[in-house]
Amino acid sequence: MDLRQPCRLLPAVIATFVDFPSGFTALVAGPVLKTLPNGSRMADEKRTAPAAGGATAAPSINILGQFIKDLSFESPNPMAALASFQGKAPPMNVSVNVGGKAVSDTDFEVDLTIEANAGEADAVVFNLELVYSAILRVEHASKEQLHPIVFIEGPRMLFPFARQVVANVTGSGGVPPVLLQPIDFISLYRQRLAQMASETAGKA
Repeated sequence: MDLRQPCRLLPAVIATFVDFPSGFTALVAGPVLKTLPNGSRMADEKRTAPAAGGATAAPSINILGQFIKDLSFESPNPMAALASFQGKAPPMNVSVNVGGKAVSDTDFEVDLTIEANAGEADAVVFNLELVYSAILRVEHASKEQLHPIVFIEGPRMLFPFARQVVANVTGSGGVPPVLLQPIDFISLYRQRLAQMASETAGKA
């Protein structure tokens, strides 16, 4: 896959209220994903690439800068909207997308997009969209290693910060804070590769 072209991962995500409405409880959101049979994580895998003089060096990834690229939050009347559900948890949807592009031979921009909404058409609790981005520097990586490093390790490094932004914004917006569960970006990446392979085979 060409790193110059955005790649979007689209996991299915669910969210529920915990012990709603007793106290100021939190929304807990998590992806519907299967655990890898071997429980492997990319950070645990050995990855080496040829370096000058024939020596080998492990790929390195560093965050040069991270920032909120875009953030929007709407909650027209959260108290009335929550009251309309008569003590029940309102329906909620969360989706997570990953995009990336090369800005130089070693630097890459990664966008982690989180969209969340709760309520119904006539009783909107909130709508949120966050694009949390970073510039990553990846060195000593082969071409085969580069794409998964950017699209797996990149968003995994950004996720804790984006998760905190979502919790803070929703909590300050008059609704229970949304707490996103950890996401298996390895599974998402492999699912996307399988989907692209299937689409390519279907066009053949």
